[in-house]
Amino acid sequence: MIVTEALALFQAVNANVGEKERVGSIASGAMLMVSGLQRRTFMGYLGAAVGLYLFIRGLTGYCIGYNGLGIDKCSGDPDSASSA
Repeated sequence: MIVTEALALFQAVNANVGEKERVGSIASGAMLMVSGLQRRTFMGYLGAAVGLYLFIRGLTGYCIGYNGLGIDKCSGDPDSASSA
């Protein structure tokens, strides 16, 4: 429930990522950020940057890649994609 409420607070106007995918992005992004920062190497910081992107993607529900491809997974149909 807490995750669902948190996701609702950060719902973007142009959200295009589904709820389950958002939860996965938040979890994997947080893990990548922590493990990357613990490494203290260039590759670790690069992993942390990718983790930050995934974390923000999960919070906002917006993916720039999906936007470019015309994909919208918020409509309820997992295979839905708007025509570009």
